[in-house]
Amino acid sequence: MKPEKALDLVHRYSELTWAIRACANRIAEAIDQCTGLDGKRLERRRSIETPPYEYVGAIDSEENEKAIHLREWYRPELVEREWGPPCREWSAVGEGAREECPHCFAAHTAIQDRKAARKALGAVKAAMTRTTPKPQILNWRPDYDVGGY
Repeated sequence: MKPEKALDLVHRYSELTWAIRACANRIAEAIDQCTGLDGKRLERRRSIETPPYEYVGAIDSEENEKAIHLREWYRPELVEREWGPPCREWSAVGEGAREECPHCFAAHTAIQDRKAARKALGAVKAAMTRTTPKPQILNWRPDYDVGGY
């Protein structure tokens, strides 16, 4: 492999790794701004986290954090069939979701970006593996004693 090609692969690997981390941060920030399914998620969070702990509705902090639009969009529907057990069907998140909750839609977009970045990272890893000189790998022996193996 030419040194330029190797450096390009290492650069792309590093770039994609940072992009995946950035997507994770974008997802967290977007979800953090969601007001929840009933519009009271942020208000409940403030009331749960600060004294005198007055609850706005009977819900604990873990359930409060899960009550977001994105979770509902990604939940499959059980579809009854003429024969056999019901199957799960996932619906696509469309433009109508943007109007329902722009924050969850931003998180959804970041998830799709992260998916694409992970796929590209897999391609870079595969390219690194393909360009490794095979005879050197097949005849590899450790430089140290491995205990009689």
